[in-house]
Amino acid sequence: MEPLHYKDSRMILVMQSFLILTGVMRFLSVAGEDVLLMIIVVVNYWWLNTILGAQLAVLLTISTALNSILKLVCHWPRPYWRDRRVRAFVSAQDYGMPSGHVQNVTLVGGVLAWHAPAGWQLWAWTAVVAAIVLVAVSRVYLGVHFPLDVIVGSCIGQIQI
Repeated sequence: MEPLHYKDSRMILVMQSFLILTGVMRFLSVAGEDVLLMIIVVVNYWWLNTILGAQLAVLLTISTALNSILKLVCHWPRPYWRDRRVRAFVSAQDYGMPSGHVQNVTLVGGVLAWHAPAGWQLWAWTAVVAAIVLVAVSRVYLGVHFPLDVIVGSCIGQIQI
């Protein structure tokens, strides 16, 4: 019996039928890259809030390490490893569960929204939720994650906040 998340490749195949979105999805996926998130952390540290920047650096480092450990423990394949019909628009060498992109966007965005000035918190949380959803959809579309992978990644990111 196959695990439930393997059946999700049908959803990925439907999403990938809209090839015109590939460039947009690649662009959106970059929002979850470790390098971009570290740039946000460094900018925050140098120009906005030194203490919050340092906290974010520590949290992001722990989150990245935790994600690597969980990938090894879960040992779940990428969709394009499992189903040859799924295109891999980007490649990934490690296991798929949980999504590190979504986990780290949830963590960094959530911490920044939590510390936003009172008048900006609604806008900050709206932007963070939009970023999480867009990165999650892009990772599924790109064929590197099953939907369950991005859901678990977001949950882990929320727990770390």
